[in-house]
Amino acid sequence: MDSKPLLKPLLKPFFNPLLFSVLFLSAVFWGCGHKLEDGDYQLVRQHILKDDCGLAEEPGLFAVGHLRTTGELVFWGYDFFEIQLVGFYLSDTERWRADGNVANISWEMGGTACKLDEIRMSMEATVKTRRSFEGVFSISTHTAKAPECVCELWAGYEAVFLEKP
Repeated sequence: MDSKPLLKPLLKPFFNPLLFSVLFLSAVFWGCGHKLEDGDYQLVRQHILKDDCGLAEEPGLFAVGHLRTTGELVFWGYDFFEIQLVGFYLSDTERWRADGNVANISWEMGGTACKLDEIRMSMEATVKTRRSFEGVFSISTHTAKAPECVCELWAGYEAVFLEKP
């Protein structure tokens, strides 16, 4: 007895090209369906958790940022320090975290001219809608030369999508 005629009807449904395509594309894009839209966002201060030296009052600190995502990766370009933060979505959530730094910055803080070795910035975000998110960001300044120029800011924020004209 030939077993091929018996197997052919059993195997045919498993090799359906349309079904295979749908399953393949679902597997490829699984986890890439984050709903936050790429573009420009205005940061709006919500509350200050810590501010060692009045950074929260700096004009332009709560500025426009530029969000770009690729799969699980998050890129946040921030105008104030011209800093680029890079991060990722946390596993199976609509939350992300990004970090970045800039070096050798001259900046006046509280009337003192500071030559900073580094400024570090971190953001944690929870997506609220397709065009808004909120969270906490921190900025810390570092220098070995002037202790009065070393400080830290932790602030709650909301980010709102800016429509292009």
